[in-house]
Amino acid sequence: MTEVPNNDFRDWILFKVDNKTLVYDESVHSDEINNLSKIQKARYDIALEEMLMSGAIYKVPKESKYILTSLGKKVLENGSFTIWSPQISSDLNLNKKFSKSEKTSNIATKISVGVGIGTLLVLISQVVIDLTMPKTIQGTVQVQTEETLNQELQSLKTKMDSQTVSLRSLEAEYHKISKKLDSTYHKNLKVIK
Repeated sequence: MTEVPNNDFRDWILFKVDNKTLVYDESVHSDEINNLSKIQKARYDIALEEMLMSGAIYKVPKESKYILTSLGKKVLENGSFTIWSPQISSDLNLNKKFSKSEKTSNIATKISVGVGIGTLLVLISQVVIDLTMPKTIQGTVQVQTEETLNQELQSLKTKMDSQTVSLRSLEAEYHKISKKLDSTYHKNLKVIK
């Protein structure tokens, strides 16, 4: 079994850092890491993750090497993680709070975008309705006006037709009366002679 100082794998990793390069190389300590029990390996992984989250170390991309940061160097110079535990715990809490606020911010952004898109759709539909409705109303008014005018025109035609019939009958009556007057006038004229 590997001896872990203060029962804290963060300290174990910290003390395995090369003093010259300030680099922790997992491949150099792979034999020790492979000899850990499952529980110890899980604690080792958690300790490594906590150190990354607190900013004590930085992972070199695509390698099994970790560089000690200024915080990690300060912890190394002043003892161990168990001494600095309260400060680092508060830093971890800040990281958690930050990640929670980031998630909340992402959700709020998505909601805002959704509301914006919904509002835009409502405005577009309102513009479409405004552009199409006046034409429909105007067309309806024209149809109603044409129907009314046609009805009025038809009633005027009917009146004119009836008045034309009346005028013809009056003319016929006038011709009859004028013939009677003419014949009466000629008769009276003969009688006087």
